[in-house]
Amino acid sequence: IFFPVALAMLYGVRAGVIGLIRRATEIGLLSAGRIMVIGGGDEVSDFLARGELRRHGYSIARVERFWSQDLAQAARFESRVEAMVEAARTPQPDIVVLALPWSDTARIDRCMRALMTLPVRVELAPERVLDRFKAPRIGRLGTVLTLNVLRPPVGHTGRIAKRAFDMVVALAALLLLAPVLLAVALLIRLDSRGPVLFRQTRYGFNQERFRIWKFRSMRTMDDGPDVRQATRDDDRITRIGRFIRKWNIDELPQLLNVLAGDMSLVGPRPHAVAHNQLYEGRIDLYARRHNVRPGITGWAQVHGYRGATD
Repeated sequence: IFFPVALAMLYGVRAGVIGLIRRATEIGLLSAGRIMVIGGGDEVSDFLARGELRRHGYSIARVERFWSQDLAQAARFESRVEAMVEAARTPQPDIVVLALPWSDTARIDRCMRALMTLPVRVELAPERVLDRFKAPRIGRLGTVLTLNVLRPPVGHTGRIAKRAFDMVVALAALLLLAPVLLAVALLIRLDSRGPVLFRQTRYGFNQERFRIWKFRSMRTMDDGPDVRQATRDDDRITRIGRFIRKWNIDELPQLLNVLAGDMSLVGPRPHAVAHNQLYEGRIDLYARRHNVRPGITGWAQVHGYRGATD
């Protein structure tokens, strides 16, 4: 017991210290570093306007701009580079930000060679296109550097671990709940005419269609272009169906879908194909939910969003 309690306390203290440092930096009690910005006039102005540097504890040590006449003549550009490097020695910045278009590789290389004589960290200011992406980061494919702008919600290793967990837990649950499943099947059979299990086509991972298993809780077996959602006092729901829907027992056969690889224990709930197509036309990036396997339960259910989807 002592180890997890001590570990929790350590994490709590760490989080508190980080919070205090961040707050002290924001109000100016601590400095995150001194920055010198070098680059084209427009790029420098754009970087300073977007960076919110002072709010994050950085101080601007110096700003040096290349104007159009500097960039037009090679000799003038060379002299400006040398002057900027000498100018950087006095304020002694911690970081030099080089704000030039990424396509201007020749000038970037020249500036980098000159800045190597200074004991500073050099950062290349981002192009504005990066603002379009939430969390871009540098990656590598073989020997080539890439800019990773989009990733699946769960990585390769995470998918393997999640799949292994799903199979072990689903199999154990089916074995332990076998008497309950048999009893529910018998009650459904005695309560109303029709099959014990209900199957319906839904979208799964990568928008591949699969047939979901549920205990039948209604007198209808809707599946196709027109699927009417169940409502609170729906007269199509059977007596046993009302009970098993209330306690989510009708979802238990989906453990078979988990074993088959169509679903996961936890993930976004899959909707009927007809409803899925409707939402895709109304909700931007709705299909992003299909980047993971659908689940028996998920964020919505945990937060009380159950029943008909508005």
